[in-house]
Amino acid sequence: MSAVEDLFRTYVDGGYAFLQELVAEASVLETDLIDFKQASQGKGPMKGDDKKNFSKALSGFGNSTGGLIVWGIDCRRSTSEPGSSHTLTLKPLANIRRFLTDLNALTAQLSSPGIPGVIHELIPDPIEEDIGFIVSLIPEYSGPPVQATVEGDGRYYYRAQESFLVMPQWMLSDRFGRVVRPQLTLNWFLTVVDMSSAKYRTICLNISNEGLAMGEHITLAINLDESSKIEALSPASLNGFRDHEINDPKRRVLTGNAVLHPGLSVDVAEFRIRLGLALYEKPLTEIKIVYGLYCDGFVMQDTLVIPIPVIEELANARMK
Repeated sequence: MSAVEDLFRTYVDGGYAFLQELVAEASVLETDLIDFKQASQGKGPMKGDDKKNFSKALSGFGNSTGGLIVWGIDCRRSTSEPGSSHTLTLKPLANIRRFLTDLNALTAQLSSPGIPGVIHELIPDPIEEDIGFIVSLIPEYSGPPVQATVEGDGRYYYRAQESFLVMPQWMLSDRFGRVVRPQLTLNWFLTVVDMSSAKYRTICLNISNEGLAMGEHITLAINLDESSKIEALSPASLNGFRDHEINDPKRRVLTGNAVLHPGLSVDVAEFRIRLGLALYEKPLTEIKIVYGLYCDGFVMQDTLVIPIPVIEELANARMK
């Protein structure tokens, strides 16, 4: 989950109480990732200025690292309060479900290309009917630059601190020259729970493609030092993965002939961990896997951390 997605869940899960606290403490101001907006008339349906703001945000956040629009909060510079450069005020939207309907309908129309994965969530007022706030998640777009297509605009924007700025020519040329690439991520999930005296847990490693291009000639290289606590690592042969022979006993390299299309995932290997340790061994708290993940047009080296408490929570839930 990206930083923008984490932030989105914080706002949506926190709900109305979180927004009240946010405004009371003025603890969060507009940043690279957050933009506060009022509805131009304080209610739905969306009007011209609302569409312009939304179109600009689609372009600006899409061409940057993604971001949130929180509809229904006024953020402005303060000249009266010492030590504070901004003030936040709740300005909840009336006829909010109509505003939400407009956002969903216009998302694909106000930018070119359209950005997949844009989400709008309603935060209702706990007392008033059809009044509240909307949080819009706009993810980063890894394809060509995103153009604001609202009538009368047609420019390309990027996010810089608290503003959307028009992309200069050199930046636009660079973005048009970028090649669409795959974006692979290594994931894990629990598959087998063994409640014998050894307390084995079997973990599956899974690769997902979050980019816009196919992942071909996928390779996963894993370091197998003593600290990794990995046992019986085996490639997912049914999915076309196999061991690539190397002269290093502390390293496994798995190669596959599967083509991983954007938005899909594939299981690549399984391994066991043993939680029933000898008395002289320290209890495990996490599994760390140092790995390299490669395919045509993509290279990443990272560490996958698997917390033991999370494994046990999943195991206990499965045994109920």
